[in-house]
Amino acid sequence: DSTGDWSSDVCSSDLYLQRIMLEVRGDILYRVMIVDDEPFVRKGLRSLINWESYNFSICYEADNGRDALKLAKDFRPDLIITDIKMPEMDGLELVKKCVENADIESKYIILTGFSNFEYAQRSMGYGVCNYILKPVEEEEIIETLIKLNKELDLKSEKILNKFNYVDFTTKVLERFVNGYIE
Repeated sequence: DSTGDWSSDVCSSDLYLQRIMLEVRGDILYRVMIVDDEPFVRKGLRSLINWESYNFSICYEADNGRDALKLAKDFRPDLIITDIKMPEMDGLELVKKCVENADIESKYIILTGFSNFEYAQRSMGYGVCNYILKPVEEEEIIETLIKLNKELDLKSEKILNKFNYVDFTTKVLERFVNGYIE
């Protein structure tokens, strides 16, 4: 089957490609994982805004970086919002390990109670989208979600365009090989 040959180049699985196509059509929300060792922070983030109105859904939660890394490997959330200071594995180490794993293509937001420039600098080196100080302001999260939604939509469209190009090219090549076109 010729489709199996190119699908691994386009994305890591057929299911992922199907998800991208649904996202582009607007049929699916981007998945969010919240990682914080304080349950009231996780609950507060859930209720702070109407996530769905910004095309996001909180699907996963973890109270430490180790558990979050396993969830990220298993479910590949589109966005990971993490605290820095946590037991077992801190948020910066979580982001670093996720970035090093080619199967995890998440975006990242760091939440922290520490206005430490070194933390902010290190997090930006890992491609973190925003570094937000606690207590979290609704407007700052919303601005970041709007920006990320645009980035994720663009990424989805590029993958879909590549899929459509490869599909079209494959069909033309098959027609040529079978003698339908010269």
